[in-house]
Amino acid sequence: MTETHRSARDPSRNPTPEGEALYEVMVQLMQLSYPLRAIGRHQDGVAGKGSGLWVLLRALKVDGPRTVPQIARRRGVARQHIQKLVNEASAAGFVRFRVNPDHKRSKIVALTAEGAGAFEAYDAQMREAAEDLSGNLDIRDLDAALRVMFELLESLKALRA
Repeated sequence: MTETHRSARDPSRNPTPEGEALYEVMVQLMQLSYPLRAIGRHQDGVAGKGSGLWVLLRALKVDGPRTVPQIARRRGVARQHIQKLVNEASAAGFVRFRVNPDHKRSKIVALTAEGAGAFEAYDAQMREAAEDLSGNLDIRDLDAALRVMFELLESLKALRA
């Protein structure tokens, strides 16, 4: 831990080693998000539009067609954020809207063939980057990191509930 991080904490709080370590993990995750988003940005399609669009298309690919509010709830973000991404994806021809028999105004968002193809191309770039970056990493460390991230995500979901 750097001196900057030590001095930034409130000394009256008496933090635990686990809390401090998790804080460092959170800081590093945020710092990783920018270079990870940059993977493939120079390409056309999804990559040139940003990782938020890739995550939206991935959600539709994995979870199937959903309404904007359903996607937002699943991701734990504001409906307006997802609506902006859906509008962008629609303008690019990556998604189409279906009539929702359960709600007149909330349309169902579905991938188009072009959207599925764009997702697959960007996903392939992400997988290739993962292969390139994984050479010096131990599978046990990666498994432990993944387990911690899943547990953290579940704890964050419980806080929002």
